[in-house]
Amino acid sequence: METFEQLKTVFAQVMPQTDISHVTPESSITGDLGVDSLHMVLLAIALEDAFKVRFEGIPPFKTVGDIVAFLDKNRTV
Repeated sequence: METFEQLKTVFAQVMPQTDISHVTPESSITGDLGVDSLHMVLLAIALEDAFKVRFEGIPPFKTVGDIVAFLDKNRTV
């Protein structure tokens, strides 16, 4: 499965109130998707588990595309 599609699946688990059909690589994490600091921590934990990556603190991602680029570069699964 493509990284973007896997990310949307993880995102749906962390933020079930968000309609993931509207999530694009250009979507702003805080503006378009309403991710606050607590959701960002939960998302980081879920991404670490799903993609076998590690974050140092809260990741400074601005867009969904930023997350995809990080995962493509750092994933081990």
